[in-house]
Amino acid sequence: MKRRALIKRLVIVILVLALAVMTSIVAPTQQAAAKATTLKAISFIPVQAAICHFLGVYADRVKERSKGELEIKWLGGPEVIPTPALAEAVMKGRVDIALDVGNLFSDKLPSAFGMAFSEYTAMEEREKGVYEWIAKQFKKVNIHYLVRVKTDMPMYLFTNFPVKTPEDFAGHPIGALDFGMGFTRALGASPVNVPKRDWYISVDRGVVDGYCLPAGNMVNYKLHEVTKYIIDHGFNLNHEALFMNLKKWNSLPKHLQKLMTEVAVEMEPDVRDFFIKDTKRARKLMKDAGIKFIKFSPADAKRYLDIIYNTLWQEYKAVAGPEIFAETKKIMLK
Repeated sequence: MKRRALIKRLVIVILVLALAVMTSIVAPTQQAAAKATTLKAISFIPVQAAICHFLGVYADRVKERSKGELEIKWLGGPEVIPTPALAEAVMKGRVDIALDVGNLFSDKLPSAFGMAFSEYTAMEEREKGVYEWIAKQFKKVNIHYLVRVKTDMPMYLFTNFPVKTPEDFAGHPIGALDFGMGFTRALGASPVNVPKRDWYISVDRGVVDGYCLPAGNMVNYKLHEVTKYIIDHGFNLNHEALFMNLKKWNSLPKHLQKLMTEVAVEMEPDVRDFFIKDTKRARKLMKDAGIKFIKFSPADAKRYLDIIYNTLWQEYKAVAGPEIFAETKKIMLK
């Protein structure tokens, strides 16, 4: 009897110890789960665009480095929140993070498009005070500026008519992005605001005779199938970035803010390398498709790029005012 009682007591002790060990393992896991934070993210552009790649990269690295304590959930693109409404949505906190373009904040922040004029790499921007300048501007509209997600990816004009000089654009309907309306008009063409979803059919059916896009996006939208020429003088206007609602940013613990910043800094060289390679990939696909690469004479090339950049700078000055215009030139140009 005594032996049975002893065995019974030992079994009880073992069960109690096992329960204690299991509780010590499960409790921290439950505690971590309770503290986990999920941030909602939306992009201004459909998923097939090259820049969307880095929203996924950033989200994956943040989740891995935080050991699941912080997760960025990508809800989609314009099908969730239309592109024109995304800037306001992140400013007001309806979405936590937006992959967006600077010019779409311009109605609330006249200096927003200034980030597009930078002649520095993203890494140089942090050394030269450019990043701090951009971040300071966006704080005015309740935005924390996280990181550029596109650099070194030039814009090009593509046409379905031969172009020998800049004057040959005159009279042609050209599909243009919002910020490209002015310089398209300055080249003598007629800008047409075509929704991105309609670009292929608009080019294929001759609704427009050309358009302006980065090379990578051009081939991703399959436009190399219906395009004849590229004006091979690219111009850099990189203002795509991850923008975060400032109130949400301030609500995060300091260690998570630090982690998100570290991941952003680490990602910048990868962004640059990716888009350099992506442009090379796109150019090869264009050549394989039989697209002809048009080169102007040195004088015409300078005049062409001067028309584009001068138009953009003057448009920016009209919106931002002479003081911010001068400040932007000083900080963005080498």
